[in-house]
Amino acid sequence: MLVFNLDLSKTNDFSETLVKKNESLNVYQRKLTMYENRKKFRRENRVFKISERVTYDDYLIPFVSDTDQATCLSLEEL
Repeated sequence: MLVFNLDLSKTNDFSETLVKKNESLNVYQRKLTMYENRKKFRRENRVFKISERVTYDDYLIPFVSDTDQATCLSLEEL
């Protein structure tokens, strides 16, 4: 094989070529799985960020109620 500078007519070179091709195939497969895992993580993280976003109004609602007169003093009462 010209890529590995090996002669396929020799038995040792042929087996070495197979080993190198298998190694390169394994590397390629790992790259694909890493890409898919990163893509999945980004997708899940994006959904998490959108659904878990808290706005300023959401934060204030439990603490200040429109019907609660005791917490809201007017200027005349001060």
